[in-house]
Amino acid sequence: MKRLDGMMASNIHFKWRPHNPPVLRVYPDEPFEVIIPDSSTSQIKPNFTVKQLAAIDESKFDGAVGPVYVDGANPGDTVEVILDTIEVGDWGWTAILNNFGLLKGSFEETFVVWEIRDGWAATKGDFLAGVRIPVRPFLGVVVV
Repeated sequence: MKRLDGMMASNIHFKWRPHNPPVLRVYPDEPFEVIIPDSSTSQIKPNFTVKQLAAIDESKFDGAVGPVYVDGANPGDTVEVILDTIEVGDWGWTAILNNFGLLKGSFEETFVVWEIRDGWAATKGDFLAGVRIPVRPFLGVVVV
């Protein structure tokens, strides 16, 4: 099965443009796998501190993996994409950054790491200690 590795910088873009070159070519009905980085494009690590968040490159947030060229598809065609499986990683993060987001500067900076196991997420610290939240994967945007 073909694999599109979104951990490789050459397979990520940060603006949807009609001239973005395809990074994978598939045939109709051909299954393929896409590995998608987190919203920081893997800049944030589970051992980060709040102080280290200031050094991340915000222009690299919310990168998109692709595009994928489907042989035989033309502009204006309807393309059906079936997501057979969504697998999540074993950790995630939540952050409040003073210089980022709609409410920037409104709250104290915070960084929380979530451990994900057996379909549940729990924090690895005092925040919501003892609380488990069911994991419901969400890809954000899928563009065809």
